[in-house]
Amino acid sequence: MANEFDGDDLFFSTMVAKAEVLALLSILDRVCCQAGIQDPDNLIVYDRFARQRIEELEELFRSLEDGSPPLAARLHARFEEAKKALEDDEF
Repeated sequence: MANEFDGDDLFFSTMVAKAEVLALLSILDRVCCQAGIQDPDNLIVYDRFARQRIEELEELFRSLEDGSPPLAARLHARFEEAKKALEDDEF
């Protein structure tokens, strides 16, 4: 079928999504610099984003644990892998 996705399509979609996020972070960093806005912990925008996305993932997973403990238990290993990947990622 012409509408089927393969691994290359998914990989390229991931690249495009990452480029979009990096572009938004770059714009945000520039705006913050020009406006003199600083993070309370003196983090640059990229570092704040890295920290925040881990916090958001943890919050989402806690919500999943509260709402569906069996599903959370099945996905726990994936959660840990994703969290580790985010911690190791150097955007």
